[in-house]
Amino acid sequence: MTSSIESPTRDRSPLQAVQYTATGNFASILERLNVSLLVSTYQAGKLISVGSHNGQLQFAFHGFDQVMGVAVGKERIAIGARRQIHFLNSNPDLAPQIEPRGLYDSCWLPRIAFHTGSILGHDLAWGNDGLWAVNTLFSCLCTLSSDHNFVPIWRPPFVSQLVDQDRCHLNGLAMESGRPRYVTVLSETDTPAGSYLETSMTRAG
Repeated sequence: MTSSIESPTRDRSPLQAVQYTATGNFASILERLNVSLLVSTYQAGKLISVGSHNGQLQFAFHGFDQVMGVAVGKERIAIGARRQIHFLNSNPDLAPQIEPRGLYDSCWLPRIAFHTGSILGHDLAWGNDGLWAVNTLFSCLCTLSSDHNFVPIWRPPFVSQLVDQDRCHLNGLAMESGRPRYVTVLSETDTPAGSYLETSMTRAG
C-alpha cells in the first residue's frame, strides 16, 4: 500500500539523496498488512510516508514545518506542526489518477489548519471527543476549541502551573476506549526546562 500526501506548502528545498536500510521482509510485511507507515522528523521538517509496491519499499517526503505528532483516523489525518495542526481528508478516488498510475491506493489532501500557537505537540491521538494533543510546552494534555488556541484538560500532578516552560517534557500518549490512559514524561520535574537540567546533572554525575 502506498499513499500520496499533499503538503500545505510546496517544498522548495534542494533535492538530497536518502539512504536507508531495512530488514528483508519489511516490504512484504507492509503489503501483507495493507498499510503504510508515517514517520515525522521535526529537525528536517519532513513527514515521510513508507509504503510497499510489488515487493519494493516506496518513500515519499512531505514538507511540514517542525512536524511532530501525527494521528491517523479512518478518513482523516492530523499532523502537528509549528504553531498549528493540519487536517487532511482521504480522497481515494484521486489515487488511481496520480502518476505513475497504479502505484497509489490512497490520497490525502489538506483541508483546514488549526492555529494552536507554540505548543510543541509531540503526540496526537483521535478520541471519542475529537483530537487530543500532547502539549509539551505547557506540560498538559489538551483538546481544541474554536474559542481558544487550546483547552488544557489534564496535567501531571507534580506540575503546579500551566505555563509555557516545558517543565517535565511530556511527550507521549496512549489511548484506551477513546480516552487518554497513559502518558510519558522525561522527568518528574516542576521547573522551567526541568527535564533537561535533570538530565544534564545526571550525565555530569
